[in-house]
Amino acid sequence: MTSDPQSSLFWSEDDLRGEFLRVARQCGECRRCENLCPPFRALSGGPGGLGALSGRERMAEEFLRASDLCFQCGRCAVVCPYAQEVDPRRAVDFPRLLLRERIVRGRVRGAPHGRGLIFNPDLAGSIGSLAAPFSNWIGRSSIARRLLQRTTGLDHRAPMPSFRRTTFDRWIRKKERRLRKMARSGRGKVALFHSCSVNYFRPEVGRSAVSLLARHGIEVVSPDQRCCGRARLEGGQLHEAVESAKENLRLLRRYADDGFAIVSPQPECARMIRSEYPWLAPGEDAARVSAATWELCDYLLAMHRGGKLDLASASRQGSVLYHVSCHARPSGSDPAGLQLLRMVRGLKVTPLEGCCGMGRTWGFVAGRFSDALETARPLLRAIDDLGPERIVSDCLAAGMLISARSGKRVHHPIEMLCEAHGHPPGID
Repeated sequence: MTSDPQSSLFWSEDDLRGEFLRVARQCGECRRCENLCPPFRALSGGPGGLGALSGRERMAEEFLRASDLCFQCGRCAVVCPYAQEVDPRRAVDFPRLLLRERIVRGRVRGAPHGRGLIFNPDLAGSIGSLAAPFSNWIGRSSIARRLLQRTTGLDHRAPMPSFRRTTFDRWIRKKERRLRKMARSGRGKVALFHSCSVNYFRPEVGRSAVSLLARHGIEVVSPDQRCCGRARLEGGQLHEAVESAKENLRLLRRYADDGFAIVSPQPECARMIRSEYPWLAPGEDAARVSAATWELCDYLLAMHRGGKLDLASASRQGSVLYHVSCHARPSGSDPAGLQLLRMVRGLKVTPLEGCCGMGRTWGFVAGRFSDALETARPLLRAIDDLGPERIVSDCLAAGMLISARSGKRVHHPIEMLCEAHGHPPGID
């Protein structure tokens, strides 16, 4: 498979079509992944999925159509017998192939998969936060939302985030001296890559992370950073995604060299840095930064197991429903956030798997929310049936939809952990 954007073959539509035909043949013989996600179930427009297709040419055309449906969650790679194939003539990376199609479509045909402000979270968040609370009033107006859809690309029916006037970045800049005093030698060092979502919409998630880490003596800093570029990449905007990657690598490299763990409370940002930066901007910077990058709950669990954090002393009576998101499932084991909450004495934790249909930006894009909501219906029905006391998810997009539909606030795991340890979010 030609996956190097520096190669002329990467941009060849003939080569791309040939690759689709090759993959079509192998997937048509296997079909192990067809029940995993909406794109596969939607292929050929019927319940038969891939099995209902006949002929490699038609299957290739269906794969092209599937490009717009892919969430890039990576679940298919877990069960794919060709995902780890060494022979390039048989290897299959279906998400990367669909991503390549989006990128080529945008560059060669001038029809990018992603348009609008929704694919520039940093700019959208900056504007929304500066204009808050007015921007939040607009978000509650159905007429304003319809007008906004034309300029932002955000579906007027999708849940709208609530912008915060005081962003996480503004808050933590005022706490830098206090954080240095709280750090204890040998306990660990964290450079927090907070993410656009936490910065502009959910600063309490970042404050809870800082509270738990700092109160355990871990040195916490917040490096200068920009959007990780995931939205740009999934929108087919390769040049912009590469620029984001290069800038963040420049900003983060010195922290990796100084022994900091680069930690993000947003799993998709951590995944972007670890998995995509070495592809987008190969070199020593990407190698060093990606190797130092962790998702927050993975980092906490590793520190606990290494004896540097005692997270088994927390207690809290009650029950929570833990939503196991799509991006948490490719690992094949229980997500770290779920394992951490199970350590809390007195807390009953019920895991629930289910696709929210939002796919980070996918379900928010104009014209797609109905499909996203249809995908999420089994999950939403299960939540209604269980009637949980509290709901937890590390997927902020899922949390927005679940909250909008159930009327219940959805917590990030770090918020529950911070509460169970008796720590308020933030520090004095």
